[in-house]
Amino acid sequence: MNKLMMSVIIILSLAIFSASSSGVAAVLRIDFDITRNGSISNFETSVSAGRATPAAEGQYTVTIFDSDKNVLWSGGQNLSFFVHDANIEVEKMHYSIKIPYTPNMTMVTIAHNNITLFTGNLELCNSDGDCDSNENNLSCPSDCSMDKEDGICINAQDGICDPDCIGGYDPDCSGGLTCGDGICSTDDGENFFLCPSDCMGKQDDVCDEMEDGACDPDCDSGDPDCIHVEKRNENSALVTIVAMAILILVLISAALSFKKSMRNKARGKQQGGM
Repeated sequence: MNKLMMSVIIILSLAIFSASSSGVAAVLRIDFDITRNGSISNFETSVSAGRATPAAEGQYTVTIFDSDKNVLWSGGQNLSFFVHDANIEVEKMHYSIKIPYTPNMTMVTIAHNNITLFTGNLELCNSDGDCDSNENNLSCPSDCSMDKEDGICINAQDGICDPDCIGGYDPDCSGGLTCGDGICSTDDGENFFLCPSDCMGKQDDVCDEMEDGACDPDCDSGDPDCIHVEKRNENSALVTIVAMAILILVLISAALSFKKSMRNKARGKQQGGM
């Protein structure tokens, strides 16, 4: 990948995941475990900067409502219980779905073939003045101003040093780490959201979901590069199987030819001795 292409990718990444005068692209992340019989557990929600999961045709549907039960978002999901890496079927899977976030989201349902399996309330902002663990500047700016630690780096040049930003990423902060040194310093809190130029495609507990030619080791799903790697591995395995089959056929053919040749020689000796 040439330097120009890498620069373009870095610029696009910063545009997607950084705060600016036009605001951050906020997504509602929904995590849950689901079994084959439709039992849902470990349901968790959070709001972060990122890219929404594309809706797909499937038997499962996730729907988001406002307080008046108006549908704000609904999309199909193709949930599978097949683990490709292990080539096995399992009884329970963990899924993470990202949806474009709006502050008036209050309830979520998960359905299978139009039968509701789960209904949950979205408690992302209680407006009590305290920045609680389930709140941040994207979900609850009234409680979590930019000078509070909430796990979200707002790197706008606004005179406020966001304590969630590493040094060098928020122009209002000074000291600390320098984003852009080519090292993803995860021990010091650096990750793809805070510094995509250093952490793209690297293990940093953040799935970047970017088509950048590198399968992010933090992604269970959602990184298009990981799909390409799986396809390449499948193609490589198929090529190996075909090559082995051809080699076996060649060896069998050679063995049969040798056997036929020896038989002809033996026959010739018998005829010559008469």
